[in-house]
This record gives sequence, structure tokens and C-alpha cells, in this order.
Amino acid sequence: MERIAYIDYLKAFGIIGVIIIHLTSRYLTNSPVGSSLWLQASVLESLVRFSI
Repeated sequence: MERIAYIDYLKAFGIIGVIIIHLTSRYLTNSPVGSSLWLQASVLESLVRFSI
């Protein structure tokens, strides 16, 4: 069975997305809502939400 390269790339991109979600969750829970750091973490998490 032959490997399909783009599926491997999609898996890697998904794994990176999950890691980003785990990293940004700390900022979303510990920063005041509406602060600059909270907004940045929220946008970044929203962009990679597809990975879950």
C-alpha cells in the first residue's frame, strides 16, 4: 500500500494545531477576559480549532 504524502502533512498540521490549543488554553484561563494576551490566545485558538 502506497503512502499518500498530503495525508501525512494534514496529520502533522493537525498535531501542531492540538499542541497550540493546549498552549493557548493556559492564557485563556489565567488572563483577564478582554486583555491583549487573552485576545491573541483566543484568535490563535480559533484558527487551529479545526484540528480537534
